[in-house]
Amino acid sequence: MKSKYWISVKDKLPKLDERVLVCRKLEDGSTYVDFAMRASRQIHLHDIDIWYTEEGWDIEDVTHWQRIILPKE
Repeated sequence: MKSKYWISVKDKLPKLDERVLVCRKLEDGSTYVDFAMRASRQIHLHDIDIWYTEEGWDIEDVTHWQRIILPKE
């Protein structure tokens, strides 16, 4: 996967509930790649974007994402 395919969350976000690859920075400064979905939740009358992993974990510090493109048969 080439770095040019990663999209900054500052530039664009995936569709809600679309499963994508995400890149995030961990507390120790390392980079981690995972599958996640972006969801919108209403908290105190405000819509807040939240990222969830396949296991249902709420994750933070997502910096980039890219669509999952399956191989051609």
